Amino acid sequence: MISGLSVLSSQDHRSIS
Repeated sequence: MISGLSVLSSQDHRSIS
């Protein structure tokens, strides 16, 4: 899931996780 989100929200990925 973070494979695509990490690109857009690399620093917000922890929030989505």
